[in-house]
Amino acid sequence: MTGPAPALELRDITVRVGTQVLLDRVSLSIGEGKLVGLIGPNGAGKTTLVRVALGLMKPAEGEVRWFGMEPARARADGLRIGYVPQRGAWDPRFPMTVEETVLQGRLGLHGMAGRMSAQDRAAARRALQFMDIEELAGRRLGACSGGELQRALVARALCAEPRVLILDEPTSAVDTGAQDRFYRRLQDLKKSGVTVLLVTHDVGMIASIADEVACLNQRLHFHGSPPEVLGQESLAAAYGCEVELLAHGHVPHRVVRRHEEAEQ
Repeated sequence: MTGPAPALELRDITVRVGTQVLLDRVSLSIGEGKLVGLIGPNGAGKTTLVRVALGLMKPAEGEVRWFGMEPARARADGLRIGYVPQRGAWDPRFPMTVEETVLQGRLGLHGMAGRMSAQDRAAARRALQFMDIEELAGRRLGACSGGELQRALVARALCAEPRVLILDEPTSAVDTGAQDRFYRRLQDLKKSGVTVLLVTHDVGMIASIADEVACLNQRLHFHGSPPEVLGQESLAAAYGCEVELLAHGHVPHRVVRRHEEAEQ
C-alpha cells in the first residue's frame, strides 16, 4: 500500500538567474509532522528553495507538491502555510502594535479588505499566548527587542493556524536565552502535528531538536537523521571545505575549519 503523501515534495528543482545556477536539480521530501532543519553556507540557495516551495519564485525546471497536490490546488483545498522570512525582510519601524502585527496573519483568510471577527481575534490571542508575548500585545514593534520581535513574527504566522510552518533563519540577532525558548516552542508545535521547515546556521542546535537535517549548497548533498547527516564528510561536501565538529556528548555543536586552513 502507498503511504500518505509528503507534506512537501520538491522534484528536480533547478533555478537560474542569467547564467548563474542557484539550485541544481534539488529533490527534497518532508513528511507530515516532521521538524526538518535546512543548513548550508551563505549563498547556498536556502532562501531560494523556500521561495520556490512557497510559490514566490518559479523554477526553470522541476515541480513542487504540497500533500501530493500542485500548489494552486493545495491552496484551493484550504492548505495554510505559515512563513517567517529573514529578519531583514521586516521593518520594525512600521507603526503597528504587536497584536496588530499578529492579526495580519489572518489576512490570507479574508483578503486585505476583510474585517477581523471575534474568531480572528481569538486566534491572535492564542498565538500570543503560545509565544509567551501576551503582555506585549499593545507595544509598538519598534519598542520590541530582537527576541520579542521574532516571537511576534512567529505568532503572526501561527495566527492563521497553519498546517506547515516555514522559518528562514529566525534566530539571527536573537540572544541565547530567547533562542532556547524559541526552539522549545518549535518542538511543541511539532508535537501538535505542525510540519516545520527551519532554515538555520545553528548546526549544533538543529542536531538536538530536528527529526531530519538537509544539507544544501546549490545541490542537496545529504538528507537524513542528524547522526547520519552531521558527520565530517557530509558537512565538508555541503560547505565546500574540510571541517571539524566540536561536540557536547554525542551532539555536534559547532563547525570549524581545520587548523591548517585557518592559518593560511
